[in-house]
Amino acid sequence: MSNIETDEEAHSLSMVESHRLCVVTVTYADRLNFLEQLVERVTEDGVWKIIVVSNDSKANLSNLVDRYGSVVSVIALQRNTGSAHGFAVGIAAALDAGAHSILLLDDDNLPEESTIARLATELETLVGEVGQDKASVLAFRRDHQPDIASGVSVLMAYPPQSSFLGLSVTQVPYKIWRRTRFGRPASSHASPRLIQVPYAPYSGFMARAAAFAALGFPKKEFVLYADDTEYTWRLTNRGGIIRLVRDAIVIDLEKSWASDSARSNSFARYLLEGSDFRVFYSVRNRVCFDRFYYRNNRVLYYLNKSLFLAALWFFAKRYNRRDRHELLKDAIKRGELGILGERGGMSLA
Repeated sequence: MSNIETDEEAHSLSMVESHRLCVVTVTYADRLNFLEQLVERVTEDGVWKIIVVSNDSKANLSNLVDRYGSVVSVIALQRNTGSAHGFAVGIAAALDAGAHSILLLDDDNLPEESTIARLATELETLVGEVGQDKASVLAFRRDHQPDIASGVSVLMAYPPQSSFLGLSVTQVPYKIWRRTRFGRPASSHASPRLIQVPYAPYSGFMARAAAFAALGFPKKEFVLYADDTEYTWRLTNRGGIIRLVRDAIVIDLEKSWASDSARSNSFARYLLEGSDFRVFYSVRNRVCFDRFYYRNNRVLYYLNKSLFLAALWFFAKRYNRRDRHELLKDAIKRGELGILGERGGMSLA
């Protein structure tokens, strides 16, 4: 390693420490094996504090406090309230504690070495460009951003406004073409190192305390899924920037039901995979986001919706999944009406 690289890493680590960086994560059930790896890694990176919100976790989280002392704070909730409320509690605690910067991570996220330092460096640069309350950076998760990893542009990797559950007629020609040998995405080297994105997951999202204070807190009514999408969209919707840093990598220690799917289309995933409660909340909440936050063209939105519902009916018949089809229709209806909160009969425990 050259002296220049060593000096850069030392400078980045110094920034992490000087900016009183607080990591906020939410855990549930018994996921201590993941959480321990996360805490071990971020303490090595010089974070100031780690706030763990326990959504009625069954693990003995006091072990973390015993091992790491005042660096780790555990906030215990009496029941699993979902990610939206859990992160709201954690963000509020970080602000109250006096954090200068906050990094959100899922409990099964493992930042690679230098990831946090690279995020801190890019955040410092972006703050200088747009101000503390409008700057944010995002770590790269290959499993959750496969299009970006393959060199697909942001314009095609993210559904445009007025899409419906990821479907937009404006992207259909490209999605057909990319399945041909001529349209296959280029290698990951074709993508730039820094990419501006419209919204982000909690995992790897970093910003100054001023930005979090301006955003407020995630809407607990979303319970889980798409709550992070709506929350971070607030930043870009008011002129802020989320800058994806492709060499600041976070690894998922556990694969999610959606990212681990081998299905070729979203209809098959919705109809054939995942538990009912995961599918219900993910669809209901994304529809709510598309309808009330992401829509800027009413006609285009309803055209996309009509095409989606027609395709969903076709695949439900093909796979003989009338039961899941009915659940999806209910989720879509509630999302469009803005009926959120926990759904009866679907435990988050």
